[in-house]
Amino acid sequence: MRKITAFLVLAFTLVAFSTSAFAWGPKIDERPDSFRQGRSQGYFIWRDQNGFHLWTSTTNGQRHVFTGTITTDGDRFEVKAVDLENSAKTPFARMYNHNRPNRQDSIKIDHDRDTIKFRFNNSGRDVDGITFRTIGGSKVKFDLYMDGKRIDPSEIFIGEEGWHPGRSVFTMYK
Repeated sequence: MRKITAFLVLAFTLVAFSTSAFAWGPKIDERPDSFRQGRSQGYFIWRDQNGFHLWTSTTNGQRHVFTGTITTDGDRFEVKAVDLENSAKTPFARMYNHNRPNRQDSIKIDHDRDTIKFRFNNSGRDVDGITFRTIGGSKVKFDLYMDGKRIDPSEIFIGEEGWHPGRSVFTMYK
């Protein structure tokens, strides 16, 4: 019986530490040290006094399309665009870059305001992203893509230490 109990405790511990669910805590605070605009590629996610931040960046002038969905079990999200084309004039709607007419950035928030869908067309020195806060709730789920495919978790950097989740779909719990 002791062997079974010890095995179950070990199995539970391994599962708990290998899942894609993480607590909101110091591990996600502050912008990833690895972020260098125009020299770092991927998603950069952190939290500070302004809320959660999700930024995207590419390297060497490469073009990539970052898409994804963020959901919460809370009442709603409050969202602000970061460096999206025309974001000051049209927040939370289609963002359009007049200098590059084939490139469109968008943020869509569902009717209940608990789901964010985004599309960022990004190249080189450009940074696109959002800052958001959850009102109520205890979790935020991310489902992240680059160029229409699930992004490799090694290109997702979370918190100051830039740790990587186990998958491109992960949940952070309060």
